[in-house]
Amino acid sequence: MSNVTVSVIIPFYDHVDWLIEAVDSVFAQTFTDFEVIVINDGSTEDISVFLEKYEHKIIYKWKENGGPGSARNFGIELAKGKYIAFLDSDDLWFEEKIAIQVDFMEKNDYMWSHTKFEHFWENSAKRNVINNKYACEIVFIKSLVSLKLATPSLMVKKDVFNEDSTLRFSEDMRYGQDSFLYIKIAYQFPLGLVEEVLTSVRMRGSNAAFKARIRLQVRSNIWDYLRMNNKEFFGKRKVNWLIRFIYKIYKYSNYIVDIFGNKLPNSVKLIELLSKFFCILPYTIEKIYYVLFLRNIKEFKKD
Repeated sequence: MSNVTVSVIIPFYDHVDWLIEAVDSVFAQTFTDFEVIVINDGSTEDISVFLEKYEHKIIYKWKENGGPGSARNFGIELAKGKYIAFLDSDDLWFEEKIAIQVDFMEKNDYMWSHTKFEHFWENSAKRNVINNKYACEIVFIKSLVSLKLATPSLMVKKDVFNEDSTLRFSEDMRYGQDSFLYIKIAYQFPLGLVEEVLTSVRMRGSNAAFKARIRLQVRSNIWDYLRMNNKEFFGKRKVNWLIRFIYKIYKYSNYIVDIFGNKLPNSVKLIELLSKFFCILPYTIEKIYYVLFLRNIKEFKKD
């Protein structure tokens, strides 16, 4: 596998101490044929201690702040590897992560894959392994409902990005930009799963995925995107009425919460509470539908 190279893309904005830990976990890999691309997304933090340690070992670029999606896309354009792996600056890899995942993709000819992963908390021995065993093979419909895929566990063949310039992280959304990419890649390619825990995702108190307001906004934006690309996504791959109904609830709920948000711009806690109320119905339907019908579904490839 001497001809196989991996480009590791790490967007950074804050917590240089965590960035050092993340990059340390890359250089501790048993697989050594990689390049590390760190994109500073307009951070005002002093990172001199990081640069002193790694500036001559990595590709380091600074850009105006545009969110993690734009930082990752910048990294994709710079990447030279056969495979691209994404690592957030606050997360960590097990030392055999790259070696095992590259070997898995080479042997099975997957265009993209991910690994099992765990959540961990600062100053705590607690570890929570996420059950994502159903997030594999043809997952387009699952990606619209529940796809337990952590971006730091993701590896994508560079050809995927070279052959289709639209397959990029959304730069219009501060949150949920990775969901757009998952949906678009899942429409075209089966997803491989390495059934070993090789990625550790740091849990912060502000993890966006657990905020109801963010969930409403992300689901609403995804629905707008799907409708704009109606022929592509509602054509050969049939999206049933229930999924459409769920997204419509999110869309209209987000609209209502936006109205309150404009009238009460300083009531963040109240808006979050209101968002939780509006999330109850669509979220409950999602969970029931996934567990009873979608989890074990065998989706069909497009014609």
